[in-house]
Amino acid sequence: MLGDVVTEYMPTVFYTLSQGDQLPLIQLLQSGKSGMYIKVAALYALFAQFEKLQADVTIADATELADVTAAQELHKASVIAAIPAIIKSMVLQKQDYVLWIIAFNLPPNCNLTLPLVAN
Repeated sequence: MLGDVVTEYMPTVFYTLSQGDQLPLIQLLQSGKSGMYIKVAALYALFAQFEKLQADVTIADATELADVTAAQELHKASVIAAIPAIIKSMVLQKQDYVLWIIAFNLPPNCNLTLPLVAN
């Protein structure tokens, strides 16, 4: 029971701990030591950061708009640059599950039992 609760709240914990910085989340995603639930949570936190930046753009006034837009573009560029290494790490660790979670927007605690990648 506790495992499900921890899994559900892990993206929120990562989002809070990263304090808007995408680098620790990207490092978790590229790590060869992180488990798949950690990576799923880090991905959700990374996308939550981006969504917050998008929301900031919509509510920013004219004087803040340039700064907020620049922060959003920097975040996007950092994530896009890291994607190939993230995918490589997940494939090497046979964590294709993480990629499916994001591709199909599944909840982080779902239980997929299908074979995800043909060998």
